[in-house]
Amino acid sequence: MKKKETKKTEAKKASIVKTIWDALGSMKLFCILAMMISAWFFALILIYPKYMKLVAGMNEEVLINWFIASNGVENAPLKGWLFVLFILMTALAVNLAVCLINDAAILIRIIKAKAETKLFLGRLGILLMHSSYILIIIGHAGTSFAGFKQTFEVKQGISYSHDSFSFDINVMKVEKVFDDKAGYETISSAVIELNNGGFNKEKIVVPMKKTVFACKYLISLNEKSSESKRNLQGMSGEKKPKVPYLRVAWNPGMPFFCIGAALFFPGLVLRMFYRIH
Repeated sequence: MKKKETKKTEAKKASIVKTIWDALGSMKLFCILAMMISAWFFALILIYPKYMKLVAGMNEEVLINWFIASNGVENAPLKGWLFVLFILMTALAVNLAVCLINDAAILIRIIKAKAETKLFLGRLGILLMHSSYILIIIGHAGTSFAGFKQTFEVKQGISYSHDSFSFDINVMKVEKVFDDKAGYETISSAVIELNNGGFNKEKIVVPMKKTVFACKYLISLNEKSSESKRNLQGMSGEKKPKVPYLRVAWNPGMPFFCIGAALFFPGLVLRMFYRIH
């Protein structure tokens, strides 16, 4: 009797675990989470103008540091809104991870059973697509929580640094050319020295409207009109020189994102041509 009761208890536990596992990996949950995330971004468009300055400051800092440092009543709604997205994306990642484990188990059984190639390729396509989703989420999470981007105005002889990352940028030289259409000199490139945490120094030439990769950082040179110069231009109608600026960004999630994007296309092709009915 005791053995029968024990077996019944174990069967009930296994049934509960299976039910939870199936629910976590269900397509229905995936669709619900996808719609909720879409609704989150739609609502963000509506509230973005109100928190534009806060979002700009958030982009220039590591997200975890921004969460810790940005105390205040004005930051609370935005922090809560971002926390909701974090919960939704975590739930989606769990859903996809369960699907990935199920796909791998089914694929192993197909290989062992030596099933037809069409069945194998169809299941492989699903596995690749689920893997790509997870890698893209990891890439975005890595960039959001550990990456940053910061903008500096380009002036020769001036140095810039970042509080959270041990790097210094020294603008050594600014190359200028005369723009006949604009009627004034514009910057064609900037020669900078990047000191990466005291480990190495690298001299880099950054052309205008180009992006250079150096010491894990993406460095780009662009120009824009400052607010004061836009106001003056609007009053006088005269063209004013634009302000050159240097943007430094660190995107640690980019490798995951690129691998995920590369896996998605072959997975989609296999899914379309070898669809499992």
